[in-house]
Amino acid sequence: MSPMDRFLASVERRAYRTALLACGQHADALDIVQDSMLKLVQAYHDRPQSEWPALFHRILHNRITDWQRNAGKRWRWLPLRSSSGADDEDDAEAAPEIVDEHQAGPLQQLTLTEDTDAVMGAIEALPWRQQQALLLRVWEGGMSFHGGLLGVMFAMWWYGRKVGSGFWRLADFVAPLVPLGLGAGRIGNFIN
Repeated sequence: MSPMDRFLASVERRAYRTALLACGQHADALDIVQDSMLKLVQAYHDRPQSEWPALFHRILHNRITDWQRNAGKRWRWLPLRSSSGADDEDDAEAAPEIVDEHQAGPLQQLTLTEDTDAVMGAIEALPWRQQQALLLRVWEGGMSFHGGLLGVMFAMWWYGRKVGSGFWRLADFVAPLVPLGLGAGRIGNFIN
């Protein structure tokens, strides 16, 4: 398997979820992802591998934007399709399932499906731009807590100066809460 094939396989599911959230249609999401992958391979296969993620996400974002513009034009003249139409069911049967090498048991799959549905429902409630920003940050390693830790340390220093209490006195007060914050950061990294 070539490096490009491995890269495309690694971003396939995330790209599909991103496109599906943006357009709401299974077939359209598959088309968007396929067009994005083809464009990356055709135009940027000779670029360094480190540039592929940024290029792919830019191409994907542009394809989603193009789809939304075209959908706006189509919807002026055509009735809206429901997101659970018969066409989607036919497309879902025709499209091959993406197979996960690490199959979970039925109970684990049910729990994972329920959790995923809850998360996807919350993400779908966000405006489109926020959906894109959230998915990019989470899927590309944006759930690290180091920036937050530095921000808290700066805020403690600033607050200590403002109220006349020293940094170390505030640090003694905050110290018992640090394990909770670190635990939340680890959960975020695990989710990522």
